[in-house]
Amino acid sequence: MKYAIIDVGTNNVLFLIADLTDNEVTVLHRDANISALGKKMKNGILLPAAIKRTKVILNDNIQYARMFTNNIIVVGTSCSREAKNIDQIS
Repeated sequence: MKYAIIDVGTNNVLFLIADLTDNEVTVLHRDANISALGKKMKNGILLPAAIKRTKVILNDNIQYARMFTNNIIVVGTSCSREAKNIDQIS
């Protein structure tokens, strides 16, 4: 079974596509992009430019992942969890 995992961090978006077969993981693709999502975040508000950068990266990663699998998992680290306007990324 193939999976795509996207980790949205404060500064980077990490992207992994892997195949899990018989409890063995094979990495098919790995990538990292600088999003600077948390750059100049103040009072829990993300800047519009940071949101735009991150959305572009996420859309590109999801589009690429769909060539391999529909099992796509997106997780967010502290910046994503703390941002009051994180819903603007969806």
